[in-house]
Amino acid sequence: GGFRGEPLEVVESETIPGLMVPAHAEWVIEGEFLPEDIVTPPYGEDFFAGIMLGNMTWPVFRVKCITHRKEPWWTATTFSSSGLHGHEGTHSALATLNAEAEAATYLRDVGFKVKDVVLIAGSLMVVQLEVDGAAKPYPHYGKKVAMALAADGMWGLAAKFIIVVGPDIDPYDGVDVLWALALRVQPVSDTVAVEKGLGLDPVTVRGQLEIAGEQVMIDALIKVPERHDTWPPRSEPPDWEREAIKRMKEKLG
Repeated sequence: GGFRGEPLEVVESETIPGLMVPAHAEWVIEGEFLPEDIVTPPYGEDFFAGIMLGNMTWPVFRVKCITHRKEPWWTATTFSSSGLHGHEGTHSALATLNAEAEAATYLRDVGFKVKDVVLIAGSLMVVQLEVDGAAKPYPHYGKKVAMALAADGMWGLAAKFIIVVGPDIDPYDGVDVLWALALRVQPVSDTVAVEKGLGLDPVTVRGQLEIAGEQVMIDALIKVPERHDTWPPRSEPPDWEREAIKRMKEKLG
C-alpha cells in the first residue's frame, strides 16, 4: 500500500479463515511448517556462484493450497557458472541485475559519480566511475567508493572483491578489468583488506553459526594526483582497423 499510495486489495485465504492475502498476488502458497527438518540434495544454488550445493538442512513446509492471478509470473532463479554477467538469460543474469542496480543507486545516492556496476559470481563487484585521473573530486577517490560499497547493507557487504575502474574500462570485459589491475594498481597501497567481512561464496558457507570471509577493495583508477602529475592515454587502434580485423576473423571463420 505504501508504494501504491492507496490500500492494497485483499481477499480471504482459501485454508485459513480470517487471514487476508493480496488479491492480485502472483502466487499465494498456503500451508504449514512441520516440526522436522530435511537435508536437501544437490541443486543449482541461489548464492550467485554457479555451483551445485546440497547437504543443507531446512525446515519442512507442507503445501495445502496454491492460488495465483491470471497468467502469473514465477521469478525463481537457478544459477549456472556460465551467463553470470552480460545480462543474458532469465536466471543468473536476471538475479544479478537487481543487485547491480541496487549497488549503483546506493553509491549515487551518497554522492559518488558512478556510471555502472557489474556483479560477477555474487562475490566480485566492478564499479565503473564517470571520472578518473585529475577529474576525480579528491585523491584516493576509488578507495572511498569501494569502502562505501562495502558498508552497504546487502551486496557490497557480501562482495569478496570490489574493484573500482575509470570510464575507459569496460566493466563487462574481464580482460579490460585485468588490464587496469595490472597497469594501474599497486597491490599494497591501492588496496584495502578486511579480514572479517561477510563474503558470499562457497568458501564461506559454513552453516548457521558463522558466515564470514575476507574482503579486498581495489582502487584501479589512474593515480593522478596520488603518485603522478599526468598519465599517458591508452594506445587504441582506430575504428577502421578494428572493423578490418573483425572482417578478417569472420572470413577465416
